[in-house]
Amino acid sequence: MNKPEMLGPSWYDASRNGQDRQVREASAESSRTISSLESSLDPARFLRIHRSYIVNLERVTKIEPYGKDTHLSTLSDGTRLPVSRSGYGRLRAVLDQKA
Repeated sequence: MNKPEMLGPSWYDASRNGQDRQVREASAESSRTISSLESSLDPARFLRIHRSYIVNLERVTKIEPYGKDTHLSTLSDGTRLPVSRSGYGRLRAVLDQKA
């Protein structure tokens, strides 16, 4: 898998196989839970935006409303990920701080 060394993966996804959520880095499987992964990542670069997604902040290009209480984040590679209500508050605060 090709990935830029500086930026790292664009996002992490917790698959819903049973109760123990497995982490998927775009398409590479791992046996870690998303919570354990979240605690090991640099919080200045990665943020949990949904119960199932952690995003690389350097790759977020846009956030847009999607439905009543949710949003979608668009990444530099065109991937669109859901952002929960609480995830939106955290993401907006981080992005506003960087601006």
